Amino acid sequence: MHVVVAVEKTANTVHRRPVTIPALMSMRFFQKKRFSRMHVRIKKQEQIDFHS
Repeated sequence: MHVVVAVEKTANTVHRRPVTIPALMSMRFFQKKRFSRMHVRIKKQEQIDFHS
């Protein structure tokens, strides 16, 4: 839950700031990749906790 809020906040600041479109696209792509990777890790941890 905490991660989602952080990502949303950074996205909002990026939108407010006058950034070139390529930079915005690469930022978004990078954030998506990082977020999905973190999400997978969280899911794995939850499964481990559930089994133990």
